[in-house]
Formats: sequence, C-alpha cells, structure tokens
Amino acid sequence: MIDPRKNFTVRLSDKERERIMQAAKENGLTPSEYLRELVLHGGKVDTTLMLDRRDLVNQISKVGNNVNQIAHVANASQTVSEYKIMQIKDYMKDIYNLLMEVLNKWQ
Repeated sequence: MIDPRKNFTVRLSDKERERIMQAAKENGLTPSEYLRELVLHGGKVDTTLMLDRRDLVNQISKVGNNVNQIAHVANASQTVSEYKIMQIKDYMKDIYNLLMEVLNKWQ
C-alpha cells in the first residue's frame, strides 16, 4: 500500500518548469512522477522501459499488419497457401522473440 502523498513545493523558473514538463512527457510520466523518480534514484530516470515498450508495440503492430494483409487475401480468395501459413508462423515467432528480448532486458 502506498502512503498518502503530501505536497512539497519547489520554486522553478518558467524555463526550468518547461524542461521538467517536457522531460516528464517524453518519459510518459506526470511531472510529479518524473520528479519523484529523479529524487529517489539519484537524479537519473530510467527511460528504457518506456522506450522498450514503444519499440515493442511498434514492431508487434508491423507484424500484426502483415498478418492482417494475409488474412484479407485469404478471405478474398477463400484459400490460404502453405507459404502464407509459414509466413504467419514466422511472424508469430518474431513476436515471441521480441517479447523474450524485452522480458530478458527488464529482469
């Protein structure tokens, strides 16, 4: 259970505030979350999780688009060639490998 949060005021210039807002946005965090990460982790925010997640979603999306195109052709022709089935299997292996890569990196 997380203890209730209490306010802590910090004075910033407009430029400093904007830098924090932008950095928080780039890392997919609220400004409060971003500052908390900075304070609690010695001034370093681990951005790899957000970047890995974005890259993984993009790569899986590309694979999904390819599978969707194969499904569209199969629906139109009412047949699926063995080659297309092998392509889908390869795409599924790609997704598995991407997930394992990210999982190993996050551990």
